[in-house]
Amino acid sequence: MLAPGNGLLKEELANMNLNKSPDPGMTQDNRQSRARVIKLFLSIVASLLYVSVRMHTPIAVHAEAVHDDQLFISMGERIADGHWLGSYDQLTLIKGPGYPLFLAINAWLGIPISLSEVLFHGFTVGLFFWVFARLTRMPNVAMFGYIATLWMPASPYLERIVRDSIYPGQMLLVLAGMMATLYLDISRKRQYTWALLTGLALGWFSLTREEGIWIGPGLAVIVLASILYRHDKQRIKTLVLAPVAVIIAGYGVTQVVFSCINRIAYGSFVGVEVSSSPFKEAMSALQSVQAGEQIPYVPVSKQAREAIYQVSPSFLKLKGYLDPPTGSSWQFGCQIYPKTCGDIAGGWFMWALRGAVAINGYYGSPKRAANFYRQLTNEVEDACKAGKLRCKPLPVSMLPRIAASQWEKFPATLLLGLRMVTFDIPLPVVNPPSSGPAANLMADVRFLGSPLRTAGSSDTSTYSISGWYYGRDKKGWISGKISSGGQVNISLPARDDSPDLVTGLGDPAALHQRFNIAVNCQEPCIYRFADEEGSFVDIPLAEEAVHPSSHPLNGATLHIDQIGKSSMPSVNDDRRYRFRIGWQGMTEWAYGHVLPWLLPLSLLAMLLTLAISLIRRSLTPTVALATALWSLLASRLVLLTLVDISAFPGIRPDYLSTAYVLACIVPILSFVALYELVFASRSQSSSIVPRPEVAHV
Repeated sequence: MLAPGNGLLKEELANMNLNKSPDPGMTQDNRQSRARVIKLFLSIVASLLYVSVRMHTPIAVHAEAVHDDQLFISMGERIADGHWLGSYDQLTLIKGPGYPLFLAINAWLGIPISLSEVLFHGFTVGLFFWVFARLTRMPNVAMFGYIATLWMPASPYLERIVRDSIYPGQMLLVLAGMMATLYLDISRKRQYTWALLTGLALGWFSLTREEGIWIGPGLAVIVLASILYRHDKQRIKTLVLAPVAVIIAGYGVTQVVFSCINRIAYGSFVGVEVSSSPFKEAMSALQSVQAGEQIPYVPVSKQAREAIYQVSPSFLKLKGYLDPPTGSSWQFGCQIYPKTCGDIAGGWFMWALRGAVAINGYYGSPKRAANFYRQLTNEVEDACKAGKLRCKPLPVSMLPRIAASQWEKFPATLLLGLRMVTFDIPLPVVNPPSSGPAANLMADVRFLGSPLRTAGSSDTSTYSISGWYYGRDKKGWISGKISSGGQVNISLPARDDSPDLVTGLGDPAALHQRFNIAVNCQEPCIYRFADEEGSFVDIPLAEEAVHPSSHPLNGATLHIDQIGKSSMPSVNDDRRYRFRIGWQGMTEWAYGHVLPWLLPLSLLAMLLTLAISLIRRSLTPTVALATALWSLLASRLVLLTLVDISAFPGIRPDYLSTAYVLACIVPILSFVALYELVFASRSQSSSIVPRPEVAHV
């Protein structure tokens, strides 16, 4: 197998050595060794600075996002506790376990999730460019690519508890593994090891997001190019087809293991349910029904639902949830798509349908849910065949029907995605606040390893209350209640020693009359002290400091020495956070001034490279990798554009996470591929035997 490169280019790059003239007293090996040390030092410094900045970037935790952030956290908690994905309901298998597994491992390690995600991202970027350096023998370019990709300012996908945080890294794992398996000059044993690990990484990738098919074109390019890269059938069989078979086997293992665990836990050999045939067929059948005017961004209109209720007893059972007399509560798309107000918009219909099926008791097991969806599909399809419903099958399963007015938005939406991934449109520098009930937020943050997070509206303050309670004839003790945010919680003050009261009051029985209370509450807070007879005193806790005060309580005295308050510190006061804000603003300005023109230029370079490659019938692994990454960037942007114009906003930073990384890497690979191909072609002899640098096809 081949490890393409060029000795002259390698020597030329090594001799550059930061623009210094070579020391005549140094050997070539010494100069190269010093260059390697310098590159390693720069990479380590850049990595440490990256980790430091990202560790002081607060994560927004959304404890109320039961279909996204909170769903992943809950699944991760159950895995970490050894309960797989927990009890079965309509949310259990709605999304893959790829990211919850990552969260569970992080919980076992006991480190902040922000550190785990940063280290994983840095490792995958480093691995990708390590393979690139092995293929091209251009370590300087690889180091530049590593730092440029690492410091790319598209960090929003790293600042929420969503699967897009690890999705770019998973993509780079798969790409690095594919290139190492099919192009690196390594032993057969190592090649098969790379192949197996690549298959496992691909399986993990597919279990993280359901639309993983978009990576297919890029992988197909890599495999096809590796076939063209070889010349005889035996080499193709041993160096391409056999390793690809191992990759497929590794991928299959992940899917089978996932389904087998579900079989043990839930009684059915099933994977992610939104990708299962019963659910997809039911969604397609419902969306095929045409009734009334087609409303953009409404997959199954109210008129269509009313028509289906008439012919499908199964669907009629869902009417009370989907269309109650007071109107549907699924109005989440109303602000985004005003014409959908009063109906169920885009991607939210899937959630509404599953909620309706669950509320009717059909999510007791995967088998029962699947049977319900099959019955629903049969009833709708039979009604369509009998002419009771007007139906038109969807061109693509699960893709809602797209009106002409929506197709008109395709070019502008695609351009918006391109502008975003090139930072022509600025990203938000400050993360949104965390959200959700305070108790849930605290529990989530503990599970996540207590990362730095943004403040939320439900955050509580911690109050410390010190004082004493005494009545000469009172032998009992006080109790307490905290009134906070509309809720009342019981608090039992501990009875502390009070030798000072024995002396001051002249009563030996006053030895245990002091209290020191620490309470968490959401303002406004009121602490109610009550004696055993039910008499009480309300103490407002709104002030940060309260002077000593005494309060009569049914013949006794309640004395407050001090009330102290401590709130969640604001990250805005942290110098390191302010440095991070300034750094991101600076890098975003730099990338935003370079990438918008660099990406089109690199596309021209890529087209020129492909033209030269076709004309001269020559191919390098770098050409294959660059072509694969361009196809991935195109497929991801097209997919998200289709989602955006048909169902829900798809052109947004978290969904574009992989596209940001690709847009940063493809210019580097495109120019290297062109340079490598032209340079190697000029130095090539007339022999028809393939050289290591370039293979004729």
